[in-house]
Amino acid sequence: MNVLPETPKKSKNTHLKNQNPEGMLSRSIKRKLIKAKITLNNAIQHILDINRNRKGLRYLDDADQKQDALNEELKVLNKIVAYQAKLIRKYEDTLKGGKRKAS
Repeated sequence: MNVLPETPKKSKNTHLKNQNPEGMLSRSIKRKLIKAKITLNNAIQHILDINRNRKGLRYLDDADQKQDALNEELKVLNKIVAYQAKLIRKYEDTLKGGKRKAS
């Protein structure tokens, strides 16, 4: 009597089993890095727009009120820029560290 071993059933999620967890982590960090860079660029662009608008304020009657509003917005944008720059450094360091460990 010849008994063949039973073949294991294939899982529907075989592509997930074959994924390298470090590769998935790296991909996730790369996505976060790209989003942080986009946010940083948008914030910088907004700061530049505000600075352009400030030049024309001196010709308006209520320039002081608008100047104060723009200054508050600049404070928030500067904090966003600082935070995004910190995130970008962290993500880049993590990616570089991961590549060194893999080598």
